[in-house]
Amino acid sequence: MKTNTNFKLAMLLSLPNRQQHQQGFTLIEVIVAMVVLSIFILTALSAVIIGLNLKLKAKLNNEATLIIEQDIERVRYASTQFGIVTVSGTPSTTSTTNPLALTIPVSLVNNQNYLSTATAGSTLRIGSQTGAYTLTSIPNENNTSIGVTADLNRITVRATTLALGLTSGSSPSSITVADTSRINIGDRIVIGPDSSVTGSTNVFSVVVTNKTASTVAFNHVTLNASYTANNTPVTVLPRSGDVIANTQICTDGSIASSFIGSLSNVSNINFNGRTYQITRTATVPSATTVKLDYAVRDTTVSGSSLASLTAEVIPSVTFQCP
Repeated sequence: MKTNTNFKLAMLLSLPNRQQHQQGFTLIEVIVAMVVLSIFILTALSAVIIGLNLKLKAKLNNEATLIIEQDIERVRYASTQFGIVTVSGTPSTTSTTNPLALTIPVSLVNNQNYLSTATAGSTLRIGSQTGAYTLTSIPNENNTSIGVTADLNRITVRATTLALGLTSGSSPSSITVADTSRINIGDRIVIGPDSSVTGSTNVFSVVVTNKTASTVAFNHVTLNASYTANNTPVTVLPRSGDVIANTQICTDGSIASSFIGSLSNVSNINFNGRTYQITRTATVPSATTVKLDYAVRDTTVSGSSLASLTAEVIPSVTFQCP
């Protein structure tokens, strides 16, 4: 009996120490658990933040790429409309002192044609007549004609030779020619220059009013130079139905460079509540190809560009003016 009493007393005396020990262990577990849980929460939050940031960057990149692609499509459409200029009627000149200055009626698809970006003095190819004309007036959307200067040594024309000398100060109303079969009534003909005079550039022009097998008649004109050589040329200026009518007009310059000159500048674009700055750099790797380098950045966020892209465009007129 005494033994049991002692055992119970020992158990009662040890009980507080066991409870204290158990309470201390539980507190440590809670602290460790909180630390572990905090680390997990912070890691999860970091992952969420990184994920949201990547999602935002992807969204901005997609929007920036879409902006670039939209501009590329605009440029490509413009390239299909650029440079289409055709002869639409009868070339004409009314000057007897400068008969090679021609006015050519043209059809322009729109004002963005490559002749509008050319400069006076550019050499034109009209039909197959390469280098035969020099541009003297620049057309735009309000023009229905262009001015050119013809080169008698290069244009494809109907020609014959003068068989009768003409002297300065005379007022002829007809000339004798070797062959009139290629001259029609209503043609404007250019007489000269005198091939017997080295470096001669004197020419005059008249409109044929009648003809026989060996002569052509016209309203008389007073000459300011002599044409004495029997082989002084008589040239029929181009007119409706000749080789240049209803054909494409091409320049001797770079079509790609001309197309770049016709492009409007790009500027800031508002898209989904954000303002994007788009940069387009156009270069000419070849005479017929335009290279476009793009970069887009968000004006509200500092840093590098959101998207960049490179594309190439070939104006459709390249295939008409190879």
